[in-house]
Amino acid sequence: MALNKTRYEGLYYRVDKYNRKVYVARIYKDGKDTTKTLGREPDITLKIANKMRLDLLDNLGRGYSLKSINKKIDDLFVEYLDLRRNSLSKTYLYACEKNYNKYLKEVIGNFHPNDITTSRVQKIINNILDSGKAPQTAKQIKEIVTALYKFLPELGIHNIDNIGKLIKIPKFDNSRKIELTDDEMNKLFNAIFNYPDIKIRTIFIWLLHGRRKGEVLTIKWEDIDFSNNIYTIKSENSKISKSLVFALTDTLIKALTEYGIKNEGLVFESNINENQTIGKTGMDYHWKNIRIETGLKNLNMHDLRHVVGGFGINNGFSLEVVGKTLGHTTANITQRYAKVQRESVKNVIDSLFEAFKPKD
Repeated sequence: MALNKTRYEGLYYRVDKYNRKVYVARIYKDGKDTTKTLGREPDITLKIANKMRLDLLDNLGRGYSLKSINKKIDDLFVEYLDLRRNSLSKTYLYACEKNYNKYLKEVIGNFHPNDITTSRVQKIINNILDSGKAPQTAKQIKEIVTALYKFLPELGIHNIDNIGKLIKIPKFDNSRKIELTDDEMNKLFNAIFNYPDIKIRTIFIWLLHGRRKGEVLTIKWEDIDFSNNIYTIKSENSKISKSLVFALTDTLIKALTEYGIKNEGLVFESNINENQTIGKTGMDYHWKNIRIETGLKNLNMHDLRHVVGGFGINNGFSLEVVGKTLGHTTANITQRYAKVQRESVKNVIDSLFEAFKPKD
């Protein structure tokens, strides 16, 4: 349909079937003559259409592409997660989406990236810290913003400063020291190994092998090789985005056998939603029961990893072996970890169970 000139340069209109003017901006960019529909009467007037065209040119000059010109942070965040879905672990993606929806979406989700200032996000960070939440939460919010802005060029938006780099977070010690007496350890192991729900009991026993909750909840029967007594945490379910292979202990084999071994699918499928993992609410409910049973009110589920690590260190196992047991990796010791045999890792867990596992 032919375009008609208006009195403003680069602004045209066409007439729709209802005899209403539809305003169109004509833009010459990167050697191409392109058009973008701005709106129609009576929703916009000629003057408003011209202002929209000028704003469009301004945004293009600040790094936007025509395709991304109307995209807001909400849209870009969805695209960002989709593009990175194969390079980040499912656990990280879940946490990233959860924190964005909880802390960022309502405040900045409806804005364009160049309309958001560092101070706006800094206020979100300050509110998190002032409310008494862990500094680690604030750090994660900063990481989300920084990563998203770093990825903007791949989403068609250029020449925008990364506001995440300017966000300030006070230094903090995120380490958590867990020191249980032998009596408390015995109470903990008794509560776990005698927990009435066999599915949850098996999960907790697996967590006592140094695994993260997300690693255990997402593991499938196909990831377990009973013939070679090993299991694999796949890279997409690993916090370090690398596949990890561990030995099956006799304790774990017995627990899985009593639970009921299958050929395929999630080992710990939700009782509510088929083919889905157990939700956080369900796991928290059962862990609360463990706290009540043991009297360890401040012990978190994740602290079971600290229990394993602390036992290993206190009983003479090397840092390399303990690190491998927990699935840790750093630039300094990755090469040394590669030489640690699975049998050494298995010895840490076997020794732990020998010391505190209830006698059959």
